[in-house]
Amino acid sequence: MLLLQTTTQAPVQTVPASPSFTGTLIQSFRDAFSMILSAIPRILGFIIVVAIGWFVSSVLARAVIGLLRAIRFDELMQRSGLSDFLNKMGTGLDAAGIVAGLVLMLAVCLFSIVFSYSTDETSAKGQLGSHGKRPEESAPDTKHAA
Repeated sequence: MLLLQTTTQAPVQTVPASPSFTGTLIQSFRDAFSMILSAIPRILGFIIVVAIGWFVSSVLARAVIGLLRAIRFDELMQRSGLSDFLNKMGTGLDAAGIVAGLVLMLAVCLFSIVFSYSTDETSAKGQLGSHGKRPEESAPDTKHAA
């Protein structure tokens, strides 16, 4: 009795030819250039947000300095002795100007933080589950039948 012998061939794995050095270099330059081009809208958005924040903050600082001068904040600082200290520091600003400058910087920081979180794509994606549902909606039902 002859046994029929069947041979099965192992699947042939094709190894792709490794790209040349110049091909790899050109591809890396293409990737870098596309990455730079894709960042341009975000950079422009950042510049616009900072410009708007600076404008709003400077208006707020002018309002604060007007309010502080209306309530004679500089005279209060003169009587307390802090005005002499500020003059010795050589800032070139009076007490109301320093407070208004601090308000300006704080407002710019807050404005930038708030708008960066409101326009960030990853924060919106973090609120949604993997199927476009909120995490509590995509969680499996944990209620057991009684």
